[in-house]
Amino acid sequence: MPPSPGGPLGGQPPLRSPDAAGAVGGTPSSTLAAPLLAAALGGDIFLAFISAVAFATSLAVVAGLTLAASSAFAHDFYTSVVRRKHNVNEREQVWVARLTAVVVGVVAVLIAINNPTANAAQMVAAAFAVASSGNFPVILFTLYWRRFNTWGAVAGLLGGTIVAILLVLFGPGLASTAVLHPWFPLSNPGIVSIPLGFLFAIAGTVLGERVAKDRLGASGFAEMEVRSQTGIGAEPSSEAA
Repeated sequence: MPPSPGGPLGGQPPLRSPDAAGAVGGTPSSTLAAPLLAAALGGDIFLAFISAVAFATSLAVVAGLTLAASSAFAHDFYTSVVRRKHNVNEREQVWVARLTAVVVGVVAVLIAINNPTANAAQMVAAAFAVASSGNFPVILFTLYWRRFNTWGAVAGLLGGTIVAILLVLFGPGLASTAVLHPWFPLSNPGIVSIPLGFLFAIAGTVLGERVAKDRLGASGFAEMEVRSQTGIGAEPSSEAA
C-alpha cells in the first residue's frame, strides 16, 4: 500500500509550527506539540483547556522563580555580603527584594523580546544545565566530602556556572533555527559543564587547603552531617525564639 499523505508511516501529518502567515507548515516544533495535538484531537475546546493549563503553569513557575531570586539576593547576598558589617532591618531587606524582582522581570522580558523564536524546551534544559553545573557539585560535596571548604564552594559555583553559560552562548543557540557550524556543537552543555563544575570544586578545595590553610570543612563536616540527616540546628526552634 502506498503511504498516506500524512506522516511517513501514515496517520496524522507531523506537528509543525505556524509560518509567518499563520499557516501550519513551518519547521517541526516541540514547543507547540501539546497545543497542536490538543487542537487535532479535541478541537478548540481541548486547545483552550491545554492553553489555560500551560499559562497557569508558566505563571506559577515564573512567580516562584522571581520570589526565590529576590529573597535569595536580599537575604543571602545583600545582608550577608554587601552589608554584613551593618545591622540590616526587615524593611531594607523587603526593599532590596522588591528591587531585585523588578530587575529580574525586566531582564527576562528583554531576553524574550530579543529572542522571539526561542524554543522553550531548550531554554528550560539550558537553565537546568547551568544550575546543575554550579549548584549540584557544591551541594554534593558539602554533604559527602569531609575536606570540602569555602574555596571549593566558591570555585565550583563560579566555575560551573560561567562555563555552562559560555557553552550555551557558543553553542547552536536557543532559537528554533540553530546556528550553523557553532563552536560548541551541543545545545545542552550539561554533559561537559557538570563534570567541569566538579573539577573546579575539587581544585578550589585543594588550593584553599594549601594557600589559605582553609580547613573549616573538615571541622564542620560532622555538624553538617547531623544537620542534613536530622535537621537539628538548621533553624532556631519556636521555643528559643
